[in-house]
Amino acid sequence: MYKYCVHIVTGICLLFSLAGCENYTEEIRSREQRAVAAHQAKEPIFIGVAWPADRTDRFIDGLQLAVDEINENGGVKASNRCLVCQEKQVPCGRCQKQGLYCEVCDELSAQCNHCKREQLHQGTLWGRRELKILLEQEAYMTEPDSRRRNFYQQLAYKVADRFIKNKDVIAVIGHPPSAEAVPASVIYQYHGLVFLAPASTNSMLTHPGFDTTFRTIPNNEQMADQLAGYCALNGKFKKMVLLNVRTTYGEELVDSFAKSAAQLGIDIVHRSSFFANTGDFRKIIATFKDKEFDALFLAVSAKPTGALLIKQLREVDITQPIVGGDALYSEALLALSGNHALGVVAPSLYKPYLNTAKPFIEKYKQRYGGREPDGWAAQGYDSIKLLVHIIEKADSTRPSVLANSLRYTSLWMGATGAHSFQDNGEIIGKQYSLNVLRNTGIFEVMPEAHLPYLFHKLAQEGHNTIR
Repeated sequence: MYKYCVHIVTGICLLFSLAGCENYTEEIRSREQRAVAAHQAKEPIFIGVAWPADRTDRFIDGLQLAVDEINENGGVKASNRCLVCQEKQVPCGRCQKQGLYCEVCDELSAQCNHCKREQLHQGTLWGRRELKILLEQEAYMTEPDSRRRNFYQQLAYKVADRFIKNKDVIAVIGHPPSAEAVPASVIYQYHGLVFLAPASTNSMLTHPGFDTTFRTIPNNEQMADQLAGYCALNGKFKKMVLLNVRTTYGEELVDSFAKSAAQLGIDIVHRSSFFANTGDFRKIIATFKDKEFDALFLAVSAKPTGALLIKQLREVDITQPIVGGDALYSEALLALSGNHALGVVAPSLYKPYLNTAKPFIEKYKQRYGGREPDGWAAQGYDSIKLLVHIIEKADSTRPSVLANSLRYTSLWMGATGAHSFQDNGEIIGKQYSLNVLRNTGIFEVMPEAHLPYLFHKLAQEGHNTIR
């Protein structure tokens, strides 16, 4: 974690040097320019999306489904408000775009160069506006661990720079890896863009408490706590082996799991870590093969490392159940492991048993030829729907107004569950569904697997309240 913090500090310094920003005045100017552009824009509404082309999930499919649904229903209902009193304003009755007259303040909120003051009364309120996505799909490349983090940082600067140069962009969704999302969040904070992070789970994302950054997925600590709860309360595991890849994701997830597991009475009999480019795990496996344990926890991505590790575990007759983090949730896991990954349990945000998810699932299947959505499709769908909900609720497209509205949203229900946020942008109350890999190659949702953990947390909170 310390090394990761050093990288972030270095990234912030590099950001300032790349942007050529010398002082706080530049930050204010950049934010003001974006606010004015959003305030004066008539249509459409632009949202930036950063999602790599070489990911095999269905995030973009779900996101595009939401965009098309909104536009087919007439677009986003958004009439901006007066900069002075925040009441609704009307466009110039003559040129319809340059001057904005507020009937409440009885003054121009933006000077019209073509029309006289008295002519502005003829305008009407803006109605619905088209939603447009600006998609950046820079492909990731496989690099050794020593170079990967630098690659993600440079990618974050490259992609974010394209968005911040477009003053019509009011928000950005994406940057899946935490090593990319964290430095990107610094850039968006600096330039005043709302940033929704639907895939980054590292706690460093919300640690600075930026007012424009919001995570829409439980972080590593929350994920690990739920998985430890499943192991203790559902699996009744008493002794476990923990294995993790040496990345910020793997280290934070396994550390958090070990902490939660200990609190739930699980004894950790062995821990080992390895590099992502490790090809032979037999030496590591030999160090715990003869020990007594009930299950294994893996903090590693499915492709290719996780699949290879599972294959080699099964080949040496280690048959105990395997539980993993969300990075292990992949349709490619069964095939890559040579069918050795049957029964692996991993979390996702796909919850078909929720009433709020059923309309989304029906629309998705209808749009994509009966194909079942995955958790990322639901997350992409919710990301757009949440932003549009906030725009319409705030009746504004100004990023600062949207950020405040997001932060103080009491509850919004989407296909992936409940959405509300802490002051630092961390999501509250959202949980993963737990899934088991079947011989079809598909993870099958276990609808009631989260209930023992949920009841345990409710009882724990009630006990703390009484105390």
